[in-house]
Amino acid sequence: GGGQLWYFTDGNECVVSFVGVPHQGTGGPYTFQVILRSSGSILFQYDSLTTPLNSATIGIQNGTGTMGLQVNYNADYLHNHMAVLLQNVNEGVMPVHYNLYRATSTPVPLAPGNLVTSLITGSSTSYSDTNGLVNGTRYYYALVSIWPDSMGSGPSNEASAIPLTGARMTLNPTELNLSVSMGSAILDTINIANPGGLNLSWNLFAQSDLLLSIPKEGNSDNASSDQALMFRADASGQSDAPPMLFGRGGPDGFGYSWIDSDEPGGPSYHWVDIVGRGQQITMANDANLGPYDMGFSFPFYGAVFDSLRICSNGWVSFTSTSTSAANVILPSSSAPQNLIAPFWDDLDPSAGGQVWYYSNADSAVVTWLGVPHRTTGGPYTVQVVLLATGGIYFNYLDVADPINSATIGIQNAARTTALQIVFNQAYVHDSLSVKIVNSWLTATPVLGVVAPGGNTNITVSCDATDLAVGTYTGSLLIYGLDQFHFLPLVTAPVTLHVTNVDAIGDGVSTPGRFELLQNYPNPFNPTTEIGFALPEKAHVSLDIYNVLGQKTRTLINADMEAGINFVTWNGADDAGSPVASGIYFYKLVADNNVIIKKMTLLK
Repeated sequence: GGGQLWYFTDGNECVVSFVGVPHQGTGGPYTFQVILRSSGSILFQYDSLTTPLNSATIGIQNGTGTMGLQVNYNADYLHNHMAVLLQNVNEGVMPVHYNLYRATSTPVPLAPGNLVTSLITGSSTSYSDTNGLVNGTRYYYALVSIWPDSMGSGPSNEASAIPLTGARMTLNPTELNLSVSMGSAILDTINIANPGGLNLSWNLFAQSDLLLSIPKEGNSDNASSDQALMFRADASGQSDAPPMLFGRGGPDGFGYSWIDSDEPGGPSYHWVDIVGRGQQITMANDANLGPYDMGFSFPFYGAVFDSLRICSNGWVSFTSTSTSAANVILPSSSAPQNLIAPFWDDLDPSAGGQVWYYSNADSAVVTWLGVPHRTTGGPYTVQVVLLATGGIYFNYLDVADPINSATIGIQNAARTTALQIVFNQAYVHDSLSVKIVNSWLTATPVLGVVAPGGNTNITVSCDATDLAVGTYTGSLLIYGLDQFHFLPLVTAPVTLHVTNVDAIGDGVSTPGRFELLQNYPNPFNPTTEIGFALPEKAHVSLDIYNVLGQKTRTLINADMEAGINFVTWNGADDAGSPVASGIYFYKLVADNNVIIKKMTLLK
């Protein structure tokens, strides 16, 4: 296209000259040279240049393409009769300062309106730009060196970045301090807000601590009734078996407690028949099958699971593929992880009986139906019911000897924390139910996503149905993250004061105080009876709410005379449609008096 290239060397210098060489398309010509010196320095010299001058790279780079020194890139930097010296020295002239320019498009104009700062010292290696940035916008940057003679270099290579304000998490209120009468429940709300710039994904775990304090006097009757630890004689005669509480126990290190249907205040026995509507699972001896989808997220020891595995030996797990038939005391590293064991023994469904599984959006049920013992004995008809709200039920329809060679309980993933109900003792019997709950403190939902600037409400439930008079503490642990990082853990303390209540009445027709009775039966399917007492005439409302705090059914809204009253709920909403299995709250309001209690519909 024109011009000439010349090469010369004399042992001290190597010179390559481009003389009158035009631009490929249009423009030029250019006359310049590079001189390589034996000292290691490099000299670029520019004699005669014609536009365009803003489409060239000037600099050097190593052989691997990983390191280089760029003098200029696609900017109007060069002019006639100009020299640029590159040399490798330990010490040299340092820029006085740098000018940083910014734009939302490339190339970045080196104009006053694009100047971010001129206060970056020559020794600096970084700078944080926080001036007037718009979240989610891409910005381009160029740097210019200002030398002691006040001359500026050409712009550096351009870098770009998108500033993003991460998700943030705030709670309102930051703690709860509640009071409730013994045997009742109370609901409250905590709001999670995200004032940040990215979606906030959060998980919540409700964790209750041990009893903080109990009255030392004035409530002796109630205290002894709720706190007496009765021991049941072990018909097996095994002296090495640990003692077993009469009908309740816990909490374990995480907060799980249990109570059975033989204990006052315990659950009503309720068998969930899933034969014919669930899935029959064919199992060999010592088999572990799954995972089976539950249709909901189940909270267990601080984790959340949506599927489970079933072992032929009377237990389920969310993660373990073990087939262990050799039951042990819990907790134990020899026991399966994430264990839920209604009857962990050496069972053999291949020799008889059936295994069934059923789930819907509210509950999951596994039934071992007439399964014999491996060697001799049995059969056993038992089941485990998992509620989406986190509750666990063990039901025993028909059990035959031996009943003193099983482990019944639950264990966490690390196998360090467990709630053992019994180990190798004659405890279970026909028509028995055991309820396991994560103590008195629950919350729903347990996970979600909050958009930037948005918020969501968490319904917190404090259930004193099984609590003695005293003060209890717990906490809501809320973990958050956005697409780039984890947020600090947020903890909301919860304090529950359980107070004493007087007797409803003294046998006369007019009750002595306003009171709401626990429904019966509980759990129920599909009907249950609710009783309440009015010491005087009042306007009464009795409503049913789901765990989200949404009103499901109005049972009473009328003026009523003093007395003890009973009403039946048939498990249907105001439209007459059957409601789903799960936890429900019933709220009694009489003038200025309000009481809330909890019940479980188990289909």
